[in-house]
Amino acid sequence: SQGVDWRVLLSNVCKRVPKKAYTLGDPNRDYMNMGMTIAGRRKVGHSKEVSDIKICIDVSGSVGKADLERYMSEIANIFNYYKVTGELIYWSTEIGDVGDFRELKDMLKIKPYTTGGTDVKCVFDYLVGKTLINGKPEPTKARDISCVLFITDGYFSSNYGMYEEWFGNKTIWIIDGNPVMFKPCFGRVVGLEHK
Repeated sequence: SQGVDWRVLLSNVCKRVPKKAYTLGDPNRDYMNMGMTIAGRRKVGHSKEVSDIKICIDVSGSVGKADLERYMSEIANIFNYYKVTGELIYWSTEIGDVGDFRELKDMLKIKPYTTGGTDVKCVFDYLVGKTLINGKPEPTKARDISCVLFITDGYFSSNYGMYEEWFGNKTIWIIDGNPVMFKPCFGRVVGLEHK
């Protein structure tokens, strides 16, 4: 899937970016025809890294198996551009299953569970520690979360406005459908294009 340009989307939350340095591995071509080899600049060092990201996938009744497979395919594209660590959260009217990930294979171990309905407030309740999963609260403090990515069709009520203070500038809504029709209480909206 080529629906979202993850390089642009996550560029603002990237924790570590390679620095530019002079290297002969990529010489400056302007001086090559004069017989001189001068070091050129290129990015050297660690890959781009995004940590403490929350990827929240809607598994309500309006999201089918084919949609879920497309969402996971789209998420796999993140790993082409970034070294990502965080937590995958499946949600409907309550949190279904959660799990930490460092690689794509870690995400595949987390199984979706749905109640059939849709209430996005349950995710924000979990992220601030109001909801326990397996008897434990969310281990990451709300202030330490770098980004909350929702992949959803956008069909739910706007009962989560009270969380704007914590997550207003950290939330990105990836809408499967028409993003123009989706009006969130806060956050940035991006459309998920179909092939």
